Parts: sequence; C-alpha cells; structure tokens
Amino acid sequence: MRTTLRRLAVTSAATLVVSGLAVPLASTPAHAAVAVERLWTIVDTDDDGSFGLARTDTPGGTPTVVEENAGVDYSDLTASADGSRVVYLRSNGTTDYLQVRDTGGALVRTVAALATDGTTFFVEPHLSPNGSTVAWTEVVLSDTGLSLRTRRAAVASGAPATVISGYGALGFLDNSTLLVQSMAGANRTVPVAGGATAAFPGLPADGWRVTVSPDSSKIAWFVDTTGTGNDTGDIHVGSLVNSSGSWSVSGDSTVATGLYNDQPAFSRDGATLYWTKYDGDVGPGDVWSRPVDLSAPAAQLSTSGDEYDVAVTALPDAVAPAAATALPATLNGTTPVLRWTNPADADLSGVVVSRPGRTALVPAPLTSFTDSGLVLGQTYTYTFTAVDRSGNQATGVTRQLTAIKPGAYFGTPTSQYSTKASFPVRFATGALADTTFFVDYLPYGGTLKSWVNGATGNIRTFGVAGTTNVAGTTAIVGGTYRFRVKVVDGFGNASAYVSSGKAVVPFDQTKATFSGGTNVSSGGAYLGSFRQLKTTASYARVALVGNKLMIVGWKCKTCGKFALYDGSTRIAVVDTYAASTQPRVLLFSKTYASSATHTFTIRPLGTAGRPGVNLDGFAMQR
Repeated sequence: MRTTLRRLAVTSAATLVVSGLAVPLASTPAHAAVAVERLWTIVDTDDDGSFGLARTDTPGGTPTVVEENAGVDYSDLTASADGSRVVYLRSNGTTDYLQVRDTGGALVRTVAALATDGTTFFVEPHLSPNGSTVAWTEVVLSDTGLSLRTRRAAVASGAPATVISGYGALGFLDNSTLLVQSMAGANRTVPVAGGATAAFPGLPADGWRVTVSPDSSKIAWFVDTTGTGNDTGDIHVGSLVNSSGSWSVSGDSTVATGLYNDQPAFSRDGATLYWTKYDGDVGPGDVWSRPVDLSAPAAQLSTSGDEYDVAVTALPDAVAPAAATALPATLNGTTPVLRWTNPADADLSGVVVSRPGRTALVPAPLTSFTDSGLVLGQTYTYTFTAVDRSGNQATGVTRQLTAIKPGAYFGTPTSQYSTKASFPVRFATGALADTTFFVDYLPYGGTLKSWVNGATGNIRTFGVAGTTNVAGTTAIVGGTYRFRVKVVDGFGNASAYVSSGKAVVPFDQTKATFSGGTNVSSGGAYLGSFRQLKTTASYARVALVGNKLMIVGWKCKTCGKFALYDGSTRIAVVDTYAASTQPRVLLFSKTYASSATHTFTIRPLGTAGRPGVNLDGFAMQR
C-alpha cells in the first residue's frame, strides 16, 4: 500500500522519512461549485506558513479558516459520502490526533490519539457513508520495513479496534464494508467489524487514495505513474459495482494527469471530481475540478496557490433541531452522570452539555455525560443544547443539581413510646429539599412491610392513617419494631437503606399483677392511667420475654425510690425524683446477652417525704 507521501516517503525497503506538512484545523469549509455543497481544504490563508482547516461556499472564493494553530500539522482530509462530516489528522510533532468535525465546523470528537516517535503513526482516515464510523491505517516502521493494520472506531464513542492486520484502509464501500490494500498492492474488501476478506477486481495494484461517490455508483483513485510512490501520477474514475455483496470496479477513465499524490473528492451530486493540483512536487497548490464524464476539461477553481487536500460536504441547513429533554441525573459525589433524550432530528450532531467552567459536545446517538471536578455540597446549573451537523442550536434546557454522594443522608431512625395505636418515628434530617422517604417496618417475628412510600417531610407517626402513603397500621402493645429508611432526591438518586435499632411498644401497667396501690386516671399517662404504689408492702410483678427490659413511669417532686428484682435477685435501686412532673419517662432499662423469660418485681422503698412510685408501663425488646 502506498501511504500518504506528504507524511511518509519510502526511500528504501526499510527506511521511512517523515516529511513535514504544516496544515492547521478550522470550523467551516473551503470551495464549492454547486449551491448544495461546501468545499473544505487545508490552507495557509495569510501566507504566514501556518496552515489551517478552512472552508468556502463560493466557487473560487476566499477560504474561511475554521482552526489554525502554529506548530501543528493537518493532513489527510476526507469527508463522509452523505456530506455530514469531515475527518483529518492533526499532529503536534509528538502525538497524532484523528479528529471529526460536522458540516458546520463543530468538533465532534477526537476519535483516537497516538504518541508517535517517528516509527508509528496514523495515515489516511476515512468516514463511513453515514459518518458514524471512521477507519484509518496505523503504520509501524521497523528495521525490516513497514507493517500496516486497519483500525476503526465509532465516531460517537467507540474505542479504536483492529479490523485487519497487514492491510491499510483505502475507504468505505458502504457502511459495513471496507476496501483495504496490502503493501504489495493487493486490494481486498473486509467487513468493518472484521472477518474474512474478499477479492476486489478492477482497481489496479498501484491505485490508492480512493474515494466513493455519494450514491456509491462511482469510485475514483490516484495512480502513481512513476512507480516510486513519491512522484507524479493520474486520477482515474470507474463504476463501482455491488453484485449481491461482491464488489468490483468496471471501467477506467483518466480524469487528470501530472498530479502529485492527490486525493480526489466527488461533488455532492457525484458528477464532478475535485482535487488539489500542487505547484511543483511537494508544495501546496490550487483546487481544480472536472466532470466525471469528461465532458469538459479540468478547470481551476481557486487561485490561492497554498492549499492541501480537498473534501466536500453538504451546505449547512438553517433549521435548528428540537430541544433535548433533560432526565434525572445519577449522582456519584463529584462525578454526576447527566442524562437526556435526543430530539428526533435527521442531522443531529449531538448535545452540548455546559456548566460554568466546562462545556462538552456529546455526539449523537449518545445520551449521557459524566462530569467531574465538582465540589461536594455546591449546586450546579447544567444546560443541554441540541446541535445539528450544520451548527444550528436548539433552545437550551437547564437543570440544577447539588454535588452530594448518595448514601445515608439521614441518620438512624428512632422511635419513642407514646400510645398503643401510634408513636413517632424520627429521622436525623439535613439532606436535600425535595427528598422523599421510603420507610419499611419489621414487626417482631414478621416480614418487612411498606409504611411510608415516597412521602415528603421529616417526622412520621407510625400507625396513624393519613400521614403516610399507605393504610394506617396499628402498633401492638408489647410489640417490637425495626425500621429502615432510604431517601430519593429530586434527580432520582436513591441512598442505601439505613436500618434502625428496635422500637418497643410497651405494655401499660395493667400487664403486671399488683399488691396494694391504686390505678390513677390521667390524660398524661400511657393509655390513660398509671399505678401508684405508696407503701413498702406494695409491689408490682410482671413476667416478660426478651433481651432488654424497659420500665416506664413518672418523675416528680413527691416521687420516691423503688427496688427492682429479677427473680429473687435485686438488680437496681431507681430514684424517680424530678423537680417538675414528667409523665411517661423511661425510668430504667437493662440489656441481657440473649432473649429469655424474666420475672420482675418492683417494691417501693418508702422514701421519706416522697414514698410514692408511679408505674405506667413495662416492655421487653425481643
């Protein structure tokens, strides 16, 4: 295969000399002969020796630079057959970049990058007819000569993959078929995805720098007439034939002669061929054209005398795409994943995602973008702007998000005893504003049940209908409950579940058997009454099963001390004094290593001046 001699010159079987091509990049095209097309070239518009990618929409007009960078070489410019994109190589001397731009000049993506030391480099990239895939040749120079392999990648997001080794890419015949050539000049077809090759008759062994017409009916190529690979040659054209997937070339007409390694380019209607005719052996030159049917002689379009390469795309349209639809983001600390739905636009290039400090074009058909570098706790406004291949922009759609790390935004849910029917379940708040709760509860010996299903707010009261999104439940006296909570923010990000300790619904004092004392009715008491024991002869006895004892009662100025027995063993003396009256207080608790049956006895100690003990309830956690 004869590689691009403006990049490479074969001086012996084992030696490559890399020649410098100073060509920059741009964002708009170069010369046009018909009103439906735009010509692109690599050109030095101001004669300062720095080349850039340029375009023009007027035949013979002055090129408009899309991009130009001093010290950067641009080369191997070609376009997709549908006229939607151009591809080229960009080298800064240490790295080769393979880049794709849209008709309007927007950089779609740097498809591949290769650090080169002069022995490995890219040449001759080609786009599939629909502009979705790019294929190119990777050249490796060694002591024994050159080795080639054809590489390809999806323009939108694909990583480079090898199609075939030992061959270089000549171009696409259709969206799924590549034309490749070996160093010996053997022409073959191969599936873009890789696989078995097939013969490609009709193209001469010394034919290369191939281009296919937009309707896939014609093929043009350059032929080196000297056989040295670095001198003058001719441009030829023939008919491209596809017979049930078997490709070949029929016919061979000479379009232009005496050229230097020129890549031909078809007009949008396929009736005309363009090329750059160089001034001398290696210098830049002018754009020329000739009808494919040879009905007229070659004609000079430009007179700048400093252009390399020519590619043809469609003219940009003037109709903007519809707006993208922003979807909930996925938060991951400082690297959120933004998501959207692309509009149904035939020439959609992609969606520009922007926030202060960062802008990125995400090529269609991709619909997500992972940002980075956010600061936790800071709120960011993102704008999603659909852009077509002509550079038209839709109305931007904005979304805000706060950089948070999904997880336990809420502390461990807790509970406290209140009434038989219900009790409040509290969560440590402090997350985002539009957060919804999902709360399940697990009764002792039961299975998890949904309690709060997507409700907003802070505290919920367990067991009360109307404060949840599900039917009200009833807390069972003596029941033990465990809760778990997760939260979902306004972008659909869910935290992990956070589980609570066990919440215990106590029995009231009537669970115990009493000797002496009086039941006292009170609106402040648990279930409306408590038991008052005033003499040392009085006692309360209750048998409970579990691993954590809790005694509920009152504290007050006249409340005294009591002794607590587990069986016959005294385990505690509890003082229920308080400067002010406090109903439904947890007077005492004790945790055991394991669950078991315990019989507890409470005896007042007859404290001077405050002998009374007010018992309100008992509980064992199970």
